[in-house]
Amino acid sequence: VTEGWGTGALLATLSNGRLVVMGTSTAFASSLGREVPWSEVPSDIRTTLESGQAITVPVSSPWMDGLGLLSVDAETEMTVEPMRGARGLVGVVGVALAGPPTDELEPPMRALATNGGLALDSEDQASRFQALVEGSADLVGIASLDGVLSYVSPATETVLGYPPETLMGRYLRDLVHPDDLRAVESRLATLVAEHGGAAHLELRVRHANGSWRQFSVSMRNLAHVPSVQGLVVNAHDVTDRHELEGRLAHQALHDELTGLPNRALLRSTLENALERAARSATRIAVLHVD
Repeated sequence: VTEGWGTGALLATLSNGRLVVMGTSTAFASSLGREVPWSEVPSDIRTTLESGQAITVPVSSPWMDGLGLLSVDAETEMTVEPMRGARGLVGVVGVALAGPPTDELEPPMRALATNGGLALDSEDQASRFQALVEGSADLVGIASLDGVLSYVSPATETVLGYPPETLMGRYLRDLVHPDDLRAVESRLATLVAEHGGAAHLELRVRHANGSWRQFSVSMRNLAHVPSVQGLVVNAHDVTDRHELEGRLAHQALHDELTGLPNRALLRSTLENALERAARSATRIAVLHVD
């Protein structure tokens, strides 16, 4: 893009307090990968760029030694255009000129800086999102509208024992407990018909060792989003909570010492029996054995 612009051009990103050359025209190829601490850039230049304004500086400036530009003619000046993203200054575009800057140069430089800032900002957000997904203990997946998995997060191996690549191309229903399958397919049929729709349910998923784990699952239809084109699935393992709830429910209705049904369970069972008898006009009997 920058070939033919003055003496040479470069693109440098600002990350972790350092200005790093990531792209150059042929004339500045030796500068690729060179870097300089942002703190070594004169404060007036930093202030101007951070405020979103372009600036023209002599290539002979000492701080440019880190960028490998001192070999350029000392009379040459560089016009530097800031690249900005959501978090502020993310880099610069610089063009070295044998003479004063021209009006024709400003629009393409500004366009390149704007597009570069948006690209770096998008890449930064994508990297943060990827780190968040891959570092999460929850399962994240993407499936087609007919339920074929195209992506699963690394946590799948830790939580379910499946290396992620072994699940690619498999149907979601292959992992669902047979007793939960009808409810899952019914919910999926409704979800597929609604762009942006969401669904939540609890179901059992087969572990690689053959056991069943209880999951709380949220699904959203993002088939209309070009970067997704399918269902986004988030699943949280609630097996421990489910088992604890079961134990607490059992303890509430059974004697702790003998494990036999207690008075609360007898009363609940008797009340249900009386209600059924009243509806069906029948009688019940209670047998007491001592």
